[in-house]
Amino acid sequence: MPNATNAREGLLAVVKHGGSTIGTDAAGPDSTDETLAQIAKLHNAGMKVVVVHGGGNHITNLSKALGIPTSFVEGRRFTCQRTLSAAVMALAGGVNTELVAGLIRAGALAIGVSGVDGRILQTTPAGQRFGAVGNVAAVNTAPIELFLNAGMVPVIAPIGIGMAGELHNINADLAAAAIAVALRADHLLFLTDVPGVRAGGTVRQQLSIPQATELIASKEIEGGMIPKAEAAIEAAAAGIANVRIIGNGPLAISEGIAGRTGTALLRKAGAMAEATQ
Repeated sequence: MPNATNAREGLLAVVKHGGSTIGTDAAGPDSTDETLAQIAKLHNAGMKVVVVHGGGNHITNLSKALGIPTSFVEGRRFTCQRTLSAAVMALAGGVNTELVAGLIRAGALAIGVSGVDGRILQTTPAGQRFGAVGNVAAVNTAPIELFLNAGMVPVIAPIGIGMAGELHNINADLAAAAIAVALRADHLLFLTDVPGVRAGGTVRQQLSIPQATELIASKEIEGGMIPKAEAAIEAAAAGIANVRIIGNGPLAISEGIAGRTGTALLRKAGAMAEATQ
């Protein structure tokens, strides 16, 4: 029988944490600790959890300190070689370590890696207009499964490695979707600083893949929500039962697992995710 967190022992959740939700969002200075406590609670209730994180604010701040300009193309950070170095430092170094430490403080045994480690995230170039940005071509799930089977929470920074060993910055939403699909996760939650996908002035409780695609085409979904919605579409199309874009408030993750918050991405209109029933 499910406990108060609605976790089910043995099920797998991928949680995309960050960018705007790490430490500096409107939910307050303790929001990151609250989020990590929710993840630790699910883990300790028997659910397997993988965390994929962004950290865009940290990259921007470090880039500013280093005199590197910041720009975005279709919701993705344009990544020159200097920006790539800043991304590696900010994500695989600072943010990853802080999240691992926070999970350990919350009572979960966590381990931090980047997508380069064990060739977890194998990439191809996303195109010249993005710079050193990669698309995920393949996911090596073996290291992730090793950590999960050892009772750990893997925390993955979205830096990937190409065929020639070159590094790529990966949009964290797209990385999370690729990992969730490769692991055949039961749940994929995208944490953000808004309560869900807003269209027509209201937050939608659910969107079918065609509806979400149309909202992107009509530019009702824009900016940083574009890759988030695209990633959610990819995961829903691949059969992930519970794909949600949710806010970052207290109990957001457990409520997302239960299907009671945010915007659900569905393969077809009206089809409720089995994992939330």
